[in-house]
Amino acid sequence: MKRTMSILAVTAAYLLLLGCTSNKPNVSITMKIDPKDIEQITASSQMTDPKQDIVLEKDQVEELVKKLNSYPLQEIQDEGKKGWQYAFTIERKGDDNTQISFTDHTVQVNDKTYEVKEYKPEDFSYLFE
Repeated sequence: MKRTMSILAVTAAYLLLLGCTSNKPNVSITMKIDPKDIEQITASSQMTDPKQDIVLEKDQVEELVKKLNSYPLQEIQDEGKKGWQYAFTIERKGDDNTQISFTDHTVQVNDKTYEVKEYKPEDFSYLFE
């Protein structure tokens, strides 16, 4: 009986240790866009009657930044997919621009690709009505 308990304890400890040493952490991050520095956001869509390069109004900028910052993201390898559903160019003071494009359940932020689980294609359609 004592031997069985020892084996169970060692097995449980091994499984806990194995779970803690995963190579790929499942950590979510967010975009953390600061709305104070934004001079302008230009939006484009291929989901609605194709509308390109719409400059958002101040209240739309605040709402969009809040939505973008709400998505939990996990960095993934770029799968080389082409195309996009929505694209945003965030222009900041000092020529610091950020390019964001959504496709299915991924978002490209400049040169990095992230999985975004809570994104739905209709999330930004209100901007193009």
